[in-house]
Amino acid sequence: MIKSVGIKNFKSIVDLNIPLGRFNVLIGENGCGKSNILEAITFASAASVDQLDVHDLEKRGMRVPAPQFMISAFECNNSKDIKIDFELESGITDQFIMSFNENIDAGKWIEKRRSKAREAIKILKKQDLSNAIDELVKINFKKDESDLSVKLVGDEFQISLAKHDKDITGFRIYSPNEYSLRKFDNPDNTTIGVDGTGLFSYLKKMSSLDKGKELLNNLRSCMDILDWFDDINIKSDSLSGDNSVMLYDQYIDETLKYFDQRSVNEAFLYLLFYYTIFISENSPSFFAIDNIESALNPKLCREFTKRLIELSRDNNKQVIVTTHNPYILDALNLNKEDQRLFVVRRDIDGHTRINRVQPPENPTLSLSEAWMKGYIGGLPNNF
Repeated sequence: MIKSVGIKNFKSIVDLNIPLGRFNVLIGENGCGKSNILEAITFASAASVDQLDVHDLEKRGMRVPAPQFMISAFECNNSKDIKIDFELESGITDQFIMSFNENIDAGKWIEKRRSKAREAIKILKKQDLSNAIDELVKINFKKDESDLSVKLVGDEFQISLAKHDKDITGFRIYSPNEYSLRKFDNPDNTTIGVDGTGLFSYLKKMSSLDKGKELLNNLRSCMDILDWFDDINIKSDSLSGDNSVMLYDQYIDETLKYFDQRSVNEAFLYLLFYYTIFISENSPSFFAIDNIESALNPKLCREFTKRLIELSRDNNKQVIVTTHNPYILDALNLNKEDQRLFVVRRDIDGHTRINRVQPPENPTLSLSEAWMKGYIGGLPNNF
């Protein structure tokens, strides 16, 4: 897991450090910088695999403005570099420095300085054995100082970094919408888009695999949070090419049998989406969800979040969510280190700041009440 993230010179963030748990909730008024925090992590994640083009960044759920709007525009700022640090549980720190290169045609964001392990990967992917060894000597690379694993198989290198690298490289911001969730068609049925595109085609693909059947059974168990839900099955009509999901409502007359994803209420779609990315082995191990409360009843939010916390632990996922719904907070147990609540705000100079909310010594109010009464911050104070 990622122990902490440091962010410098990104949008409204001048200098910020966030000590993360497994399940992290960000609250704060609109425009305080919650999404900027998520996008800074996304930016570094994309840099780790050389995917800094606009299209690649947008696929990860990032809003991509012109370069001058990516860098903090405060008077005190003279730097043109964006710096993101990841502190890992192993004690290793992975740093990314991104700069906009105006000398390249049309300009391009580049990773300005690579860690030795990442530079070694770049060398090994392009060189034969003798040339690679010479290049590694030039950068003074020492394998025991990194988590790099290199094996020579025939004439080719098999190169990988430790699991934490996958945590960094896969990060994205999920923000589903109802239109995308209802669609079945998706040319790539092995992944789910950050907007929800391809959810059902992914589940259809998985339903034909043994591990996919286990996924569907787990989803059935999770979806009982909706009192009307009875079952879900996926079918494909090979003659007509019609793809649909069969949803069973325990209250509907048996003559109707089932309805499909085009008729189901939006809460079902959002819940199915979130549960899927928390359970699936193909989703990132570290990701974010922006405005997780969308389309959900307040009381449902509380119970649903409790289940997500359990799923994150059971499936080894690390998550950052943002919300404006106070009931999300009531699912948290701040006495447990893996669950953390942060209040994001803008200071007197407009810089994004963050404070971790500690568990109250003598709680007399729920977290939702404490938030709405203004005791923990995160509310507008200009009216």
